[in-house]
Amino acid sequence: MLSRRILHTWLFLLGMGAMAHGLHTLDRLPFWSWSRSKMAMATAPEFDCDTIFLGSSRMFRAMRPEIFDARMAELGQPCKSYNLALAGLRRHDVAWIGHWLAARRPPAIRRVVIELHSYDQHVRGGQWMTDQEIEMHPPSMLPDRLGSLWVSPRSWGQRVHQAGYALVHTLANTLALGQGPRILDDLSAEARGVARPKVFVPRNRGWEEFGEIRLEHVMRDRKHFLDNPAAHETIVREMIANPIPPHLCGGFNVDSLRAEASAWRAIGIEPIFVIMPTVCRDFYGRDGVVGMKPELRILELDNPVANRALYDLELFFDASHYDVRGAEVFSRELATRLAALPESPPLPPLPTRPLPADSLRAVAELDAATGNLRISATNLPFAGDVVAMIASERADLALGDGLILGVAATGRPRPLVRSSLYRASVEVPADQLPASRPFFVQVGTLLDGKPLSLSAVVTVPTNR
Repeated sequence: MLSRRILHTWLFLLGMGAMAHGLHTLDRLPFWSWSRSKMAMATAPEFDCDTIFLGSSRMFRAMRPEIFDARMAELGQPCKSYNLALAGLRRHDVAWIGHWLAARRPPAIRRVVIELHSYDQHVRGGQWMTDQEIEMHPPSMLPDRLGSLWVSPRSWGQRVHQAGYALVHTLANTLALGQGPRILDDLSAEARGVARPKVFVPRNRGWEEFGEIRLEHVMRDRKHFLDNPAAHETIVREMIANPIPPHLCGGFNVDSLRAEASAWRAIGIEPIFVIMPTVCRDFYGRDGVVGMKPELRILELDNPVANRALYDLELFFDASHYDVRGAEVFSRELATRLAALPESPPLPPLPTRPLPADSLRAVAELDAATGNLRISATNLPFAGDVVAMIASERADLALGDGLILGVAATGRPRPLVRSSLYRASVEVPADQLPASRPFFVQVGTLLDGKPLSLSAVVTVPTNR
């Protein structure tokens, strides 16, 4: 009797395994969440974009293909790009999409830009057995996921919890639970030459404004960001003072990253990895990137000093994502950096670079009662001394890097005192101002004696 039960159990499991194998063999598009449309687009015969972007919502909301392409054209490297990043993805999810696309050898793609982030697989609330979680856990990715847990600095209890999460979702994916009707609908649509069910053409070549998402948790994060500017400025200060603190060290899955890069290189496409700029510190394993830089092309955009233009708090929707204007700035800057990225060796760490001309903003106002001049500056670089030039004559002297000294340089510049990373001010007594009216003021920053940024010239009128 017992032997019969064992036999029946084995036959049941064998039949279930055979059915699951058959379904996976027939499945041409193994995605069924909001990733479905983008993955269908990327493998369609008419897909003609040569550059694609992969990553999480940080890349999804930040990369505007039309702006990136326009900037690349300006730099003499025209391209056509598509944003294939998706909200909710984590490092292994992005790697799986890369493996899946590379296996299909998309003929148009020449460049792939991939967000690089933590391999930590902490279980997020509300994610159990959702469509996206199941589809991103194919059996082929389980060894990589377990490898990340093996090198994780988290406690054994946390790792066991994460392993259980990965195993349950991988099992659901392996057995193709509930996916038979979807696969049959796909095959039917393909046979009839019509679009697959639940597949639509994404707008804006894959980019979507974050402000269009009105979900409760999105608006809650937005409000918290706007209500706590000082706290987020403190985070930027900490990022400058200590780029890789101890609590971010450990847990970087080197083998998984190498496998991902190898999948693209095998079809003649060199992957470029990008660490996204954010105002939060959640890249666990950040120290592991250092050892990979000799092997891979990596753009580190999480250094506020070296990437000052990307770290204006006004550009962020919340601590992790850009708003519309931030996406425009980021897309142009990424194009600029990619155009300059050498094939080999990888790009070394960048020094502090000049800000675009006139991006530093200055105000100069006379106090009607005292005659003193109040000078204030905002949008400052994070490094360098802030100074003001005060003169009775204009000038037009090119200093390089697009910076124009617009006032006649007479005497020593007047130092401003920083009140924060972004702001500085000074009050100049009336008896130290030019006697002639009007006179002119220009604010700049100096780093090691070299100009880093200059404001537009401010004219102080005759009202004293």
